[in-house]
Amino acid sequence: MLKGAGCNLLRAAAPAAARCLSTEASKRYDAIVVGLGAHGSACLYHLARWGSKVLGLDRFNSISNTKASHHGQTRITRMAYKEGPEYVPLLRKSFEMYEALERETQQKLYWQTGCVNIGEPLFSAARATADDQQLPHEVLTAQQANERFPGLQLPAHMPVLYEAAGGIVEPEKMIQAHVLRAWYHGAHVKTGETVLEWEPLPDGGVAVTTDYKTYHADKLVISSGAWMEQMVPELKGLTVPGRATVGWFQPSVPELFHHSRFPVFLLQDEEQGDPFYGFPEFGRFPGVKIGKFCVSAPPCDPDNVDREMSAADTKPLEQALRRHMPKAHGDVLNFAACMFTMTPDNHFVIDTHPRHPQVVICSACSGHGFKLSPAIGYVLADMVRHDGVCKEFEQQMQIHRLSRSRPGHAAVLDRFEQPQPQQQQQQQQHAAVGS
Repeated sequence: MLKGAGCNLLRAAAPAAARCLSTEASKRYDAIVVGLGAHGSACLYHLARWGSKVLGLDRFNSISNTKASHHGQTRITRMAYKEGPEYVPLLRKSFEMYEALERETQQKLYWQTGCVNIGEPLFSAARATADDQQLPHEVLTAQQANERFPGLQLPAHMPVLYEAAGGIVEPEKMIQAHVLRAWYHGAHVKTGETVLEWEPLPDGGVAVTTDYKTYHADKLVISSGAWMEQMVPELKGLTVPGRATVGWFQPSVPELFHHSRFPVFLLQDEEQGDPFYGFPEFGRFPGVKIGKFCVSAPPCDPDNVDREMSAADTKPLEQALRRHMPKAHGDVLNFAACMFTMTPDNHFVIDTHPRHPQVVICSACSGHGFKLSPAIGYVLADMVRHDGVCKEFEQQMQIHRLSRSRPGHAAVLDRFEQPQPQQQQQQQQHAAVGS
């Protein structure tokens, strides 16, 4: 059951007719969504809005929690996407949906601050997408960027791409908004229930067993974030959780870094490998927030993530600020650890289960998925309704499908093709009869 502040928000959002989250369906669900983080909550919302009888399950008691990958009160959104122009149609959809969800919930979720892509190869990759998709942007010299945003102190050789549409989305508020509106439209929501197993049914449906009870549905969406490999063991090695850390630092001149004057940023520090990302001062946590993409981070156990701050965590963040934003390099005011779920090519994994087409699997991850969650949720919901296909974005989804042409996928697809215990037993029985 939903608890705490989330429950109060649900009561406030309820329609005139009395409703109860614990009310059970008189028959099985059209769909069950496992994992109500960024993409699962959005999928639940779209399915409920379209009239499906849907159940959302999450292992944590609170929809907004600090145990997964969606806390910390800010995520970057942008259009000039260094990850490739294929993402832009989905990004446009997400930007539309930010506004629609803001209207529905009467709260602000997206804050336009602008975004700067600093240094190579970030600059060239973002510029290639902007040019390909004809996105408004500006190319700045380091001096021009320093003058426009005095909190920056970039060396002369660093190129900068500025995109006015970039900004901040609030992850906890957006997930809550999706779940609240899903509930408003009739979804059942169960939190604090851990899925123990799921299995296909002979009639083509699915059974999902939690530590509380067993539920039945026609379709299943698995969007369990860092726990994907526990839910779908065949994905082992393909959707790998890694520990990610962020820090909030006290600026010496706070007014230079207010979100009305300073943009979100992606920064390639030439001395430190993986790029950095960060935010101006915003929200209830004071300070400039900065983190490092953990592309090279070792795998972690999602149930036993080290949440404590160490010098090894803060040192690279401090070095990046000292070199490029020295007026933001002050004391550490706050620290948080979360998880990125990484794939070998940094694209997502979104497809139907190779053995069970009634099951949709989603790992929209690799440290850049949250901004896309409204559109990805829409895609997942459409796949549920149309046998694994979302016609509106089918072309864009090809890079996220399971495919032997993608790094690491061949071994995974081989595992999916191996006979299951029940199939092996049937094959042995047939062999015995034949002998």
